[in-house]
Amino acid sequence: MKSIYAPSIYDGEQYHHNAWLNIQHNTVLNITDSAIFNEQLVYEVGTLVPGFIDLQVNGGGGILLNNDPTIQGLTRILGAHRSLGTHELLATLITSDDTIIHKTLDAVEAAIEQNMQGLLGIHLEGPMINHLKRGIHFDQDIHILNDQLLKNIQSRNLGKILITLAPETVESHIITELKDAGITVFAGHSNATAEEAQKGLKAGISGFTHMFNAMPPMLSREPSILGVAISDRNSWGTIIHDGIHIDPIMVKIAIEAKHLDNMILVTDAMATLGSDITSFEFNGHTIYKEHNKLVNHEGKLAGAHIDLFTSLNNTMNIGYSFEQALQMITKNPATALNLYPYLGSLKNGAKANINWINGAIIKPII
Repeated sequence: MKSIYAPSIYDGEQYHHNAWLNIQHNTVLNITDSAIFNEQLVYEVGTLVPGFIDLQVNGGGGILLNNDPTIQGLTRILGAHRSLGTHELLATLITSDDTIIHKTLDAVEAAIEQNMQGLLGIHLEGPMINHLKRGIHFDQDIHILNDQLLKNIQSRNLGKILITLAPETVESHIITELKDAGITVFAGHSNATAEEAQKGLKAGISGFTHMFNAMPPMLSREPSILGVAISDRNSWGTIIHDGIHIDPIMVKIAIEAKHLDNMILVTDAMATLGSDITSFEFNGHTIYKEHNKLVNHEGKLAGAHIDLFTSLNNTMNIGYSFEQALQMITKNPATALNLYPYLGSLKNGAKANINWINGAIIKPII
């Protein structure tokens, strides 16, 4: 039990000034004018806000999940992101063969059963993607998951499950079966036409992974999957706002068209984040960090080196308020996984994931 004071507390919807955030059993009890617990923490400046949530984390702390799909690997990744303000995340596996998929499922299931702090579940980014939009995903590992493995995924205790697939490469009934099993299905790494993307939405797709990236451009007579992703306001859109993957002008166009209530900032972070390493191995090739850009030997973008706090600031720099940018890394991702307001807020009954922010300084409160 603890009471925390700050000049301002933002619960995700409104500010409370000169207030105390009271925590009991790692849960927000309430926000009051005076402390109700003897254990107290006082911040003379700054604001308390909900902890950040990332739906796409490939690695961190020197670890890439594909290379180290273990409890120890997950612990390192979670720790690196927690230190930068991300309290909850989906561990993301880049397109892999069935052996690595099974190892990752084993690790995530064990971590979920241990209630590993901050692990929401798993994001399988592939392997059911389009060869033409594979990016750094290995062509040889792209394949349709067999029925046995799909059923295995559905039967395990993996927490929240998000699968990114290319709707034009799978039969619609697979998307529907995944959705009906409680799995969140996003479209990505896709070369789908607008018609194919709309068909996928009808089958159960509820969002689009890193819009613009690994998608065909929009044309006047063929808006493609990207046009559907941007214009559809009944689905989610995730975007990497690092100033590298997408020009900030395009980020703003996407937010304005799709509406910020439907947009989610993700990092697509790799092993370099939260560590001093400048390169790492992936599928037999070296990925290099050049300034804050990650590339493979072909010069292709290979994930990102950015955290959500930097993404928030980048979004403010294109004209959005602090509260609007914060929504895209707290409330929106939590809502996409049906976890709001337990996550993504500091409302009564919410999990006590808290960040203290003072200008350019952020500190997770543990």
